Amino acid sequence: MAGYIGSKSSGIISGIDASIAELNLNDKASANGTTEANKVLTADANKDVTAIRNLTATGDVAAGGAITATGTVTRALTRGSIDVGNSSGVSSALAKGAAGTVLTSDGTDLSFVEASAGGEATFTATGAITAGNPVGFNANGTISAMQQISGSAAALGSGASSTGGGRQPMAYDTAADKYLHVFSGTNDNLFARVGTISNLGITFGTAVDSGTTLSAFARTRGELHLVYDDNAGKFVVSYCKSDDKGYARTITISGTTPSFGTEINVRNSTTYHTEVGYDSNANKVLFLNTGNQDSLRGRVGTISGTDISLGTEVDFGGSAMYPVPGSLTFDSNVNKFIFVYGTSSAARPYNARTMTISGTSVSAGSEVTLASSGESNLVPYVIFDPSINKAVALFMENGPKFRLLTISGTSLTQGTTTAIPFTTTPVSGINGEIFSSCVDPDTAGIVICYSTGTAETRITPAKFSGVNMTLSSEIVVSLTKKQNGIIYDPDEDACIVSTLDEAHVVKPITRAAYVGVASESISNGATGKVTIIGGINANQSGLSAGSQYGIPETSTSLVATDTNPIGIAISSTEIYLRAVSL
Repeated sequence: MAGYIGSKSSGIISGIDASIAELNLNDKASANGTTEANKVLTADANKDVTAIRNLTATGDVAAGGAITATGTVTRALTRGSIDVGNSSGVSSALAKGAAGTVLTSDGTDLSFVEASAGGEATFTATGAITAGNPVGFNANGTISAMQQISGSAAALGSGASSTGGGRQPMAYDTAADKYLHVFSGTNDNLFARVGTISNLGITFGTAVDSGTTLSAFARTRGELHLVYDDNAGKFVVSYCKSDDKGYARTITISGTTPSFGTEINVRNSTTYHTEVGYDSNANKVLFLNTGNQDSLRGRVGTISGTDISLGTEVDFGGSAMYPVPGSLTFDSNVNKFIFVYGTSSAARPYNARTMTISGTSVSAGSEVTLASSGESNLVPYVIFDPSINKAVALFMENGPKFRLLTISGTSLTQGTTTAIPFTTTPVSGINGEIFSSCVDPDTAGIVICYSTGTAETRITPAKFSGVNMTLSSEIVVSLTKKQNGIIYDPDEDACIVSTLDEAHVVKPITRAAYVGVASESISNGATGKVTIIGGINANQSGLSAGSQYGIPETSTSLVATDTNPIGIAISSTEIYLRAVSL
């Protein structure tokens, strides 16, 4: 016998290698396995040992194979807990969830979560999402909390004029991740100031005085313009000086300080209009100038260091321009400019034409009539939308209108004049600058900015499907001046809106991307559940049953509204998400 069996009291079994007869010698066990009242162990012909009375172990019990019990197996567990395998591959107690929760799996572990109210789908988050947030699709198919946010106002200071006219020139420096603001400041001089956007707020550096006194047209008629040359890493500002001639110079950002380059004379005669645009294909800037109700002239500029060299001035001929600003945009699809402007004929029509840079020269295409009966002081606006490879002309003609412009060669093809369904009628600023706009690639459309004349500015995202424009809900910002400019900050995915003496940050949303309301909190990059249309989201608080709720302007919590609501509250914590057209 290679092993032994101790007495029942010792509980020792060691190195069993015995015949049935040897194994059954203890405790009156018989060789044929007949049961006796006090027998503890018995073995069969295969030497498998069977306990037929209670077996108690005071130490650890390790089993290399399966353990089968026909009676009750007892271990200490709190009521409602369950045994699950943990990350170490051993049994572990999982405590019961709160009332109403359900057991779910993330593919690795089990957990208790709030019971679904129904109508859910799973998505991946970009940015952290809190349960109860309305969410929408991003361009890459992930979701983010949907909201419209506007920051607080930041004053330009340094004597920035609270009167006067013209959109306030701004441009974004993609290399420095900052933007530049130029304006008429103390003593009517040209000033520049660098702005940095963070958390929807603006921090300005010190305003720098160029020492140049602007003309009355630059101060009151919007003849002050700015563009960024991303090839040279410089800004170019064009303006009318106090001698009423057209000038330009570079501006360079270092940290939060702007510095002015050498001033050049672009037009050496009376100048009532000056404009500048950037050709990202030719890496040149285009200057447009004209006198009082005179034909338009163009000139190409090349930046070297902080200086600008000029090509020969070209007289484009055609209609005389009315002495108010026009609007210039670059069509990167065909590498040509489109200029829209008011003319000085009696009916005050709006015209448009193309312009093409070749080397250091520029040529213009034929004029087309954008609107045959414009008003003398209502200025048209144009912006190229890369999502449709067309330019969008915005203007007033018995109400706000738009036309899509397509370049073919040097000619312009115009779409149908179509009303823009704003909720409020736009009101012009001085010299009729009604609109400004910027491209927001995150929303795959443009953002239109206009004033209502009631101490507010409205910012409206717009998208195109074919020739149709769809507006998202407007963001209302308390900007009291009517002369509004807007640019896009790609690093913050936000828009900067300015008036004569202050600026705001706004973050438009795209209502068309709406998905639903988060039914659980989701970390950045993680997947989580969203209550979709037709479902009931139970992650709200403070709702009023029967009231309609929609997406907010300044937070990610739903707000009571009858304008484009996304659902109806059925209790203080639950909202039924209905089908909507946003």
